Amino acid sequence: MPTTEEEFFSEKRPWSRMKDRILGSYLTPYLAKLAHLGRRILLVDAFAGPGVFADGSTGSPVMFCEVAEKQAPNQYRAIFVNSDAASHQALSTKLQPLIQQHRVATVCGSAGDMLRNLGATALTKDTLFLYLDPFGLKGCEFSKIEPILKRPQSVSTEVLINISVPTIDRLSTKNAIATGRATGQTSSLNALLTEVLGGEYWKDILWKGGGPEDVIAEYCARLRSYLPYVASCPVRESEQTAIKYFMILCSRHEDAIDLMNDIMRAAYQERMHEALTDGTLFAGTSWKVDRQVPELDRFIVQKLSPGERPSRKRLRIALIQDHFMVYSNSEWNKAIGRLCKKNGPLDFDDVRKTGRLNDESLIFLK
Repeated sequence: MPTTEEEFFSEKRPWSRMKDRILGSYLTPYLAKLAHLGRRILLVDAFAGPGVFADGSTGSPVMFCEVAEKQAPNQYRAIFVNSDAASHQALSTKLQPLIQQHRVATVCGSAGDMLRNLGATALTKDTLFLYLDPFGLKGCEFSKIEPILKRPQSVSTEVLINISVPTIDRLSTKNAIATGRATGQTSSLNALLTEVLGGEYWKDILWKGGGPEDVIAEYCARLRSYLPYVASCPVRESEQTAIKYFMILCSRHEDAIDLMNDIMRAAYQERMHEALTDGTLFAGTSWKVDRQVPELDRFIVQKLSPGERPSRKRLRIALIQDHFMVYSNSEWNKAIGRLCKKNGPLDFDDVRKTGRLNDESLIFLK
């Protein structure tokens, strides 16, 4: 992992490209849909960086602006925050035309201050997309994010958080605890991790042999008590390397997890395939393969109760929540269709009278 912020932005590494692919792939359909609502869309990147890496790669603020200008040019306002003065100046220079048009504001300050100071309008009326990709974890304390998570149900709220796994390991000081070498600094590091994760539950997990993925599962459960649709994707260089981040989506709308299932799955599988085939005859080939997934039939039938009639979309989303990133949306749809055939255990009500199975069709056990 890079050890300084300057080193972090020196070049875009494979895991950063994976994070950006997820962000970019999601922003396009997200902004295209919200553009029709007629409300102002507030985009906030709380750890923005200079906008362009030293190797010329595009950073997240530029990506936000490029997509927003294409999908919702007259409806968005973007706020980009940097604690580093040099990054703030570089980004301000890069985005000067949009700043002059009052579509973009660049702020030199801490992410924590920005989260505390989001105005009353942003907390009650605006559609909000908040991106948190910290260098470490400081600035992502749960108490600072909680007011965003508690926004009124009448407004759209999306939060995308990158949680650094090496930072969790460092702040947990589990080796010092295990060997009896705890110090005052150990306590302060532990306290920061508790503030970020919103509780001390991580101690029972990490100090007793559990892994970061178990901590993230509990963290997601806490986020889910505020916003119902929460899912995470591991970000790593290859299957043989440690996880660098967990990228976590929080949303009030079911469409978010429906989209992210395919987006995160594709980004992860593509990166793993690139790492596996790099330098081989298979480099540059597609990661996609036709596969048989008969277990889907069992999962689908078990998910339905007698007399229950969810739409295909609602059933698929419930299954996605149980098996996030494991199967594609099309695999779920094909399996549901297969089970609804003449001799299958399911049937459907064609509520739109289209003559075929679709997302509005009601699915039930025969």
